[in-house]
Amino acid sequence: MRNNLQLSQYSGKFSTPITANQGMFNHVAKPAADYGAQLVVDPSFELLRQVEYWLREEYEDFCSGFYCNWDILQERFNNGQLFTFVVEAKCVGFICWYGSSRVKFVDIVEVMPSMRRRGVGRLMIEMSLEVFGNCGTAVISLECPFFA
Repeated sequence: MRNNLQLSQYSGKFSTPITANQGMFNHVAKPAADYGAQLVVDPSFELLRQVEYWLREEYEDFCSGFYCNWDILQERFNNGQLFTFVVEAKCVGFICWYGSSRVKFVDIVEVMPSMRRRGVGRLMIEMSLEVFGNCGTAVISLECPFFA
């Protein structure tokens, strides 16, 4: 069963610019709207493969990340409960959720390591909340027991 949401993708602007930290110099990168940022609520198999690639790389390099939950991601993808976040045609994050039409539980939010600390995760959540709200969801639960 694929995603039963009415929207195929959501495009929007970042509420703040993406910032990049390069050594001791912080500079503001171009706003995400210039990147063509999208929350894709019905991702393709190719986007899932991109997620698998960088999750596996993160796990092999740092023994961290959500590759250990790959079976959950595949199940959520098959059930239409996976959103991906795409910047410049590249998947840089994802959100896994489950629940009913009125109540959603967001249990995994992950951002590609090279895109972290730039507000991407917050924006994915904000855009997801908007999509859920537009589809009639009344309650959304998000729990993050791990702090990076």
